[in-house]
Amino acid sequence: MGDVESGWLHVQKRHFSGAQNASQFTLSEQEIKDILLSPAVIKIPINKTRESYNKNTNSIDILYERVIQLDKNIGIDKFSKQPTNIITMLTDKNGNLITTTPGEIK
Repeated sequence: MGDVESGWLHVQKRHFSGAQNASQFTLSEQEIKDILLSPAVIKIPINKTRESYNKNTNSIDILYERVIQLDKNIGIDKFSKQPTNIITMLTDKNGNLITTTPGEIK
């Protein structure tokens, strides 16, 4: 379902682009990568699962959600329009990044 690069490419296009309809990171791409790959974040347990329709396979995939609260703001939340120190990360069953976004996914 996921692979090492496609999830990050999605994040670059959607959450570093300045798009008005998506939460935006205010830290650099490298800073966000460093956070996501840090041992402390990797150890965070799955918060919940989500179902997602996969257009390529015409099936429902299970995504694994982790919500990470940091000690500094990392972006602007789409829903509140306010700075946030929360990152939500979705991965597939193999741990491949599907997406990550500032704030919590509603």
